[in-house]
Amino acid sequence: MKLVSFRGRRGEQGLTLIELMMATALSSVVFMLLYTVLDTALDSYALGLVRSNAVQTARQAVSVFAAELQNAEEIYYATSDSILFRFKTIEQITDVSQREITHTVKYAYRSGTGTVFRDESTDLPSDPPESEFATGVSEFNLRYWDAVYAVATTMDAMRYIEVDLRVQVEDYPVPLHNLVTLDNPRIVP
Repeated sequence: MKLVSFRGRRGEQGLTLIELMMATALSSVVFMLLYTVLDTALDSYALGLVRSNAVQTARQAVSVFAAELQNAEEIYYATSDSILFRFKTIEQITDVSQREITHTVKYAYRSGTGTVFRDESTDLPSDPPESEFATGVSEFNLRYWDAVYAVATTMDAMRYIEVDLRVQVEDYPVPLHNLVTLDNPRIVP
């Protein structure tokens, strides 16, 4: 009596069931490792995108604030977390005509909500309502310096304003810092 091999007859090559199961299990482990690496990379990319957008938004907010503050003609009051000032802009109406618009703006930080609010009034018929200028803010500080970069002890001495804004994005702090030179400061007591 002749014994039949599991590999088939007449020297045929093939896989046994155990070899096939081992190859499938090994392939599954390799694909699971590849999936884990890809999933981690995609999660990191998504988190980086959220952080990048938050940084960009905060940078734009600080840039707008700094530009308005730099053009301030009068500063009515200034504290470590709020400031009220006036500046002017020119609006082009037609090719040959333009008008000057006076803006009175107040920026104020509310730590309870983590929001910096911007309240504006203009000499136009309707004023925009108070708006959220920056959200997710964990810190907003304004420091005032005189002409020789010493701490300004009076409002009249104020020539530079240091702006520190820290935005919190999913346990990731985004600090922004700007030093604004006042072009035409006139302090109104």
